[in-house]
Amino acid sequence: MTLSSLRIDVACRALDPLLLGSGFVRGAIECDAGSGGPFASVSYERGNQQLALWCRGDLLSARYSQGAAELDHTLFMSLLGARDSKSFPCTGCAEAQASALASDLKLHGAGFLERESIQVVQLAAQHAKDPGRFRGFRGV
Repeated sequence: MTLSSLRIDVACRALDPLLLGSGFVRGAIECDAGSGGPFASVSYERGNQQLALWCRGDLLSARYSQGAAELDHTLFMSLLGARDSKSFPCTGCAEAQASALASDLKLHGAGFLERESIQVVQLAAQHAKDPGRFRGFRGV
C-alpha cells in the first residue's frame, strides 16, 4: 500500500457511514503513479450518481458526477451558494478532510444524498450558462 492509499482508506472510513447509509456503494481503492507522483482513488456510486475521491500526498479531492454532468467540490458548493461557508477542501489529516467533506454534504449538498436526485445535472447546466461566474480567486 502507498501513503496515498492509506490516506484514502482513512477518508473512506470517515465517509462510509454517510454515503453507504445513503445507498451508495464504494468501489475498490485503486493506486497508480502519474507525473505528479503516486495517487489513490476510489468512487462511491448509486445508479448514475458518483462521488469520486482521489488522494495525492496530503491533498484529498472530490468530484461529483451524474451521467455526463461533472462538478468538482468547490464548484458544486459555489453553485449551491455555499462558497464562503464550505469546510472542504482543507488541510489536515485524511480523517479531518473527509469529515469536512461529509459536513459540507450534510449541510449544503443533502440533495446529492437523496435518491433520485438530479442536483448535479441541474447545477452543471446552470454552470454551463455562465461558466465564468466563479473564475479567479473569488471563485475559490
